[in-house]
Amino acid sequence: MTYETITLSGDAVDEWTFQSADTQYLTHGLHPYPARMIPQLASKLIARYSQERNWVLDPFCGSGTVLVECKLKNRNSIGNEINPLAVLLSIVKTTPLNTKELKDKSKELMDKVQESIHIYRNRQSKNKSTTIEKWTENNAKIKINLEDIKKPFFPNMNLWFKKDIADELSIIRNSILNLDWEEKYVNFFKICLSFTAMKASNADFESHQSHPSRYKTEKLNIRSLDVLSIFRKKVDASMKRVTDFSEKILDNKVECFVLSGDARKLDLKGIGRDKGVDLIVTSPPYGEEQNTIGYHRWSRIMAYWVGFSQDDIKKCERFTLGAKPDINVRVPSKTAHFFIDLVREKSKRKNGKTRAANLASFFYDYYESIVQMSKWLRPGGKAAIIVGNRLVAGHRISMDRVTVELAKKCELKEIKTYYRDIPNTVMPKRIPEGETIAKESIIVLEKK
Repeated sequence: MTYETITLSGDAVDEWTFQSADTQYLTHGLHPYPARMIPQLASKLIARYSQERNWVLDPFCGSGTVLVECKLKNRNSIGNEINPLAVLLSIVKTTPLNTKELKDKSKELMDKVQESIHIYRNRQSKNKSTTIEKWTENNAKIKINLEDIKKPFFPNMNLWFKKDIADELSIIRNSILNLDWEEKYVNFFKICLSFTAMKASNADFESHQSHPSRYKTEKLNIRSLDVLSIFRKKVDASMKRVTDFSEKILDNKVECFVLSGDARKLDLKGIGRDKGVDLIVTSPPYGEEQNTIGYHRWSRIMAYWVGFSQDDIKKCERFTLGAKPDINVRVPSKTAHFFIDLVREKSKRKNGKTRAANLASFFYDYYESIVQMSKWLRPGGKAAIIVGNRLVAGHRISMDRVTVELAKKCELKEIKTYYRDIPNTVMPKRIPEGETIAKESIIVLEKK
C-alpha cells in the first residue's frame, strides 16, 4: 500500500489507515490484546519523527507495539503500563531469546507437561487413586498428587473454566512457575499459558473483544477442547515468532525498558538521556475503563493463571484514568468543560452526575499524564498522541480538541493532526457506552 495519494487539488494526503496490512508479524502476533495500536502506525511515526539511537517513550504502552517497532528500527525505548498482563506481554515481545536454548527448554518443559497431563487423564479415565507414580525412560520417578495441584485464586473459577480444563491448566501453570530458568524464558512460557487459558476458557473473546462474556450453555456443551494440544501448538508458533524477531535485531544494541506504573507519575530518572526523550508515541485510553475498553476486565482471566493475584489486579485498576469520579476537579480545557456540562445537563434525571463526574475525572487524570509527557520530552522533541472521539450520553466527545488544549497548557504546540479510519478488525463493534469509535486523530505536538 502506498503511504500517500494525490487529491484532485493536487495536494498529497498521508495514508494512515493501513486497511489490508498484516498487523500480526513477528512478536506482534504473540498474544491478543484489545484495541492495540497497529504496528504500521507506530512504525511510520517512529520513522518520520525520530532518528536511529534516539529515545522513544510510550507512557501507555499496552502490549508493546511501539517498543517492538523501536527495536526493529534501532531506537531506544521506554514503555510504561499499569496493566500487569500487558507489562509481561510487552517484556516478552521485546526480549530476544537464544534459538537453541529456547528450543531445548521448550522440549524439556513440553515433555514434563505432557507426561503429567497424560498421568492425570489416565487417573481420570480409570478412577485410580489421586497419587500416581511412574518411572520414565531416564529412570526418573514422576509423582503427581492430584490433591496437591495448586490452582490460582480465581473468583468464579467454575463459571469461566470446566473442572478438567482448570486442572490441566493448573498442571501447566505449576510446571512453569516452578522452573529455575532465567526469567526471560519463564516469561515466554507464561505468555503461552495465558493464551492457552484464554482459548480454553468459557469466555467468548471473539464476539466480545473488550468485555468477554460466558458462552451460552448449549455451546459449552458441544465444545471439545484439548488443553495440551492448544499449549503445544502455541509454544511452537510462539517460538518461531520470537526466533524470527530475535534474528531481526541480532546486531541491535539499543535498549528497551518496560515500567509498571501510573502514567501520571512517571519516573524516568536514570533511564535514557539526561535531557529527556526525543519522541513520544502513544495511544492513551479514550475514556475511563468502566465505560470504554475494559483492559483489566479483558485480561483478568489470563492474569490469574500467570501468577498475578486478585490484589495485584485490583490495585492496578484503582490507578486507571478516571477511576475516582469527582465532578469538582478543574480541567484546563474549555472543550472538556463544555462536554462535562453537556453530559450533566442531558442526564440529570438519570445518572448524569455520575457520568459527568466520571468524565471530569478522566479529563483531569488525562491532563496529569500529558504534564508528565511534557516533563520528560526534551525541548524540540515531538509527541504523537493517537486518540478517538467516543460517545458519552449520546454525545461524541472531541478528544482531539481536548488533547490540543491540554497540551498547550503543558508547553506542547500542535504542529500537525492526521486522521485515520479504524479497520473493523481492530476495535470491538460495541462497548458499554454504545457504538464504538470508527476514526482516530493522530495529533503531533512539539515541545517548546
